[in-house]
Amino acid sequence: MRCILSFLIAAPGLGQPLAIVRIADTSTIIPGTTTPFALFNYPSAGDGVVGFSGTSSVILNPGMPAGVYRGSGGGLSIIADITTPIPGGIGNFTQFAPAERYGPSLFGSDTAFIGDGAGTSAIQRGIYLRTAAGIQRIVDRSTVIPNGGGATFGAIGPPSLQDGSIAFVGRHELGGIPTGLFAWRAASLIMIADITTRIPGRPAQFTGVGDCDLENGAIAFTGLGPAGYRGIFRAEASGVITRLYDTDMMVPGGNGGVFTSLGRASMDDGHVAFFGTGGDQNGIYTDLPGALTFAAHLGTPIPGRPGLIFSSFGRVDLSGDIVAFIADDGAYFWQSGTLHAVLNPGDLLDGRIVDLVNMSKDGFEGSTFALHVEFTNGTQGIYMATIPGPGVVVSLAAAGLLFTRRRCRVNVGPRGLR
Repeated sequence: MRCILSFLIAAPGLGQPLAIVRIADTSTIIPGTTTPFALFNYPSAGDGVVGFSGTSSVILNPGMPAGVYRGSGGGLSIIADITTPIPGGIGNFTQFAPAERYGPSLFGSDTAFIGDGAGTSAIQRGIYLRTAAGIQRIVDRSTVIPNGGGATFGAIGPPSLQDGSIAFVGRHELGGIPTGLFAWRAASLIMIADITTRIPGRPAQFTGVGDCDLENGAIAFTGLGPAGYRGIFRAEASGVITRLYDTDMMVPGGNGGVFTSLGRASMDDGHVAFFGTGGDQNGIYTDLPGALTFAAHLGTPIPGRPGLIFSSFGRVDLSGDIVAFIADDGAYFWQSGTLHAVLNPGDLLDGRIVDLVNMSKDGFEGSTFALHVEFTNGTQGIYMATIPGPGVVVSLAAAGLLFTRRRCRVNVGPRGLR
């Protein structure tokens, strides 16, 4: 019988405590080795499971124990590690984008991830898909870019996986602005939008794309244009691209100004959530349940942190009617107009004081957060936090899996995201 170590945190604004489960931390031995984890990428959530990449080296030394893993408490499953041959490549994987902190993308039992290897003249990098049938290469730096004039990919962004399809952004060469949005469907790689694509409703072409999210065949993405133009767009499976929100539109709840920038978009069930800046109201915005509104912006009181207001925002992820996001080193969610804290700096978790919290672009799904937590004593870990539903806490307590930790407060103020 496996042991699942869980904690109850009294999340402000919730009628029931929020269950947090440790998936792995820096005392956890990396599967298949005798070495503990030292560094984690930001984790992702899917169907009550957490996926993440981790390594034994904080100096990002290729060849040290590293891999991609899945877990929900107890043992970890290996998706790929440094003993895994690179499909269609040279040798084994050597690392999994530790510098960028890219997390995998989960859908059911499938996992899409970024993997690196030692090539003949440059680091191999690619997107790979692990299914019950094994691991297959989706795209790497030897792949010819669709509509790219024969060029190959120089850089590849993190994947967004759903129902066997994958969306990602790519560049013609290392660095610079992402030049295209691509999708892998039915074993074929296609271009969705690139710097030759006209911006809907504007007499100009995209100058770059980024932050894509795949949902029911459609892709939400951030598009860039001339003179600082930015917008959130939806690309249908048919290829039709629709402008949703952009820098020509008014900021809701502001002082009458327009957005100056939009990004970090997430889409679910036809709705979107994104980070936007404009005038006096930088913050997290969503069109749930209909008209565009803000979930939190500069000046909004931080739940569970009396006297403090939001001053910086990070990742945002939308699932159902819940907008999850990172801000001021903590994790929060918005539902039906109300803000709730998941984990704040200064909270006592797992016998340690939380320093900061982060997640990947796929860090929330259903009612599950996948969180990367750093503690004030220098340790870190991957945790799964579950928003309670009717009977959830009662059933877990009856199974003897939960014990409580009181919260303690330290004088932690907003420091910006790291």
